[in-house]
Amino acid sequence: MAKLVLVPLDGSAFSEQAIPVALRLAEKLEAEVQIVHVHVPRNPEVLLSDAQLGIGTVDLGAWDKERREQSREYVEEKAASLSTEHAEVRAVWLEGRFALALDAHAIGSGADLIVMTSHGHTGFNRFWLGSAADELIRTTRVPTLLMHPSSEDDEAPVVEPSFHNILIPLDGSTESTSAIAPAVMLARATGARITLFHAVSSDDLIGGPILPVLIRSIDDALDGAREHLERRAEKLRASGLEVDVAVAHGQLPARAIKEAADDHGADLVAMSTHGYGGVRRLILGSVTDKVLRNCGRPLLIQHPDD
Repeated sequence: MAKLVLVPLDGSAFSEQAIPVALRLAEKLEAEVQIVHVHVPRNPEVLLSDAQLGIGTVDLGAWDKERREQSREYVEEKAASLSTEHAEVRAVWLEGRFALALDAHAIGSGADLIVMTSHGHTGFNRFWLGSAADELIRTTRVPTLLMHPSSEDDEAPVVEPSFHNILIPLDGSTESTSAIAPAVMLARATGARITLFHAVSSDDLIGGPILPVLIRSIDDALDGAREHLERRAEKLRASGLEVDVAVAHGQLPARAIKEAADDHGADLVAMSTHGYGGVRRLILGSVTDKVLRNCGRPLLIQHPDD
């Protein structure tokens, strides 16, 4: 079955920085590429409060029609400019709330991957790649690769990630392992190594909320985490992948993940949006947000199945 990569754009050069990465990955995956634009209708109250429209002088119906036509032309022209004799890039125009419309299309079309910048702005005077990206990764079950634009300057050159080493943080929960499958997909396509990582915190060392006494030493906890990762790594190695394991002791998971990425030369971090481990401590979720904002690397996110 043919693979499909979606690239959501909001009309800005900022959002378009995801295109080269998406095209390169699509080539490796032998996947079709769709450039997707979601037209987000503006609330009439918001329109009437916009001084730039000139209250009482604008035909709102005509104004919205013009915006629709502009956005359709934009996505169609962008897709046409990216198509070659070897590969066709298709344009998809959607309407509605960004995250819901894109997720519905991704599921309906059988998309394998969404590639987008973490935020952006548009020439159509609207903003959705930002808070909407946050909403998307909490909604969609389609793996989503969030890129950090290389600069706040729209015209800055795009720096493509190399994807030589993919770091996968795990917390011992089933939920956290959901990131492994999409990471393996990219590792096979790009030839990247995989590093499985676990950050041991004090929660791994205590007996529980009723009797919070130390029951294991840090060394014992680290050894146990390493053994667990090695068992999972062996299965991946048996399938032909190059896999390393790493453990560390750290109270702040997001900082530990960033340090592990630095120490092991990871150029991509793949993680679940949430997960629980040990005494049901939340390690992924808010941690994902912090990693996205502070790690400085592309983040491959997979929402675990319910």
